Order: sequence, then C-alpha cells, then structure tokens
Amino acid sequence: MQVQAIADSVLDQVYKSSYKMNSIEGYTPGNWVVLDLVDVVVHIFHKDVRIQYDLERLWGDVPVVQVVCQETY
Repeated sequence: MQVQAIADSVLDQVYKSSYKMNSIEGYTPGNWVVLDLVDVVVHIFHKDVRIQYDLERLWGDVPVVQVVCQETY
C-alpha cells in the first residue's frame, strides 16, 4: 500500500503539471511501480524488491543529472 500511496502522490503532481503520462506498470501488485513520464521514468520500490534488483549498482557509473522543475504547485 505504501508504494501505491507514493505513486498516487507523484501522479497527483504530474496531473497538475504540464508533464505527460505515457504509462504505468506494476501499480496493482504494488511491489515495484514504474511511471513513464516520456522524458523521465520514475521507479518506486518496496524495500525488499529494491534490495533484490539493486539498480544503484547497475546504474552506478552513469552521471547524475539534476532536474529542476519550473512548475508551481
């Protein structure tokens, strides 16, 4: 339920902004939700799933890019 609540909060902000939602995957099971916002992909994990897939290790050599949102909520 917590993963879904976080996804709902992100989606609320997306719907209030000019960003576009392309697709949502994994919402019903609620272990790993992926929100495809076209230019940005949001991953929301349950703690156990996050440990299992360890995406930080897989993407650890990729440069970090700071994204600044100009939208006002």
